[in-house]
Amino acid sequence: MVRRIYNDYLNGKGPNRIAKELEEERVPNWNGKAKWYESSIQKMLSNEKYKGDALLQKTYTVDFLSKKRVVNNGEVPRYYVEESHPPIIDKEIWEAVQLEKERRRAFAEKHQIQKIDYASGDHPFAGRVICGNCGKAYGRKVWNSPDENLRRVIWRCNSKYQTKGQIGCDSRHINDKLLYSAFVNTYNVIVENKDYFMKKWTE
Repeated sequence: MVRRIYNDYLNGKGPNRIAKELEEERVPNWNGKAKWYESSIQKMLSNEKYKGDALLQKTYTVDFLSKKRVVNNGEVPRYYVEESHPPIIDKEIWEAVQLEKERRRAFAEKHQIQKIDYASGDHPFAGRVICGNCGKAYGRKVWNSPDENLRRVIWRCNSKYQTKGQIGCDSRHINDKLLYSAFVNTYNVIVENKDYFMKKWTE
């Protein structure tokens, strides 16, 4: 389940969407109840224990009589132990999630939005095409026509017609074939220049 949550996040889903889907599937959490919270998913995506490491003394005891513990904000030393136990998540996957979290945070900050509504779905572009104007995800739409040759599949910002009769975002739609072609071209460039991009990724 931990591996699924990490993969879902890297596949474009947000913590809120992941929590909702786990509840809809009646997946039990740590205490056996099918109740999941966005905050719990966020903590799981940051927990170093899943990659086999341990940060010791995240909390400390302030009252030995009552056993009261508080969050350690530097009052006492903290110790980071690598490979302290068998991992559930590969370190590369864990690091990729941290990079993706930072990318989403920076994007939301740049566009002054509280939360990006990452889409779910089986299409490979679902949740991955983000509007450069408003920061919302693009959705796949079908323009039907009696003439089969005029039928078109496009991707459009989900906030463009959020309110009926009003244009919420003035971004343009993208033809499905054009989007697919752009992805393939970009992918080929990365493959052809693999050493350069691997060096950049390592940095």
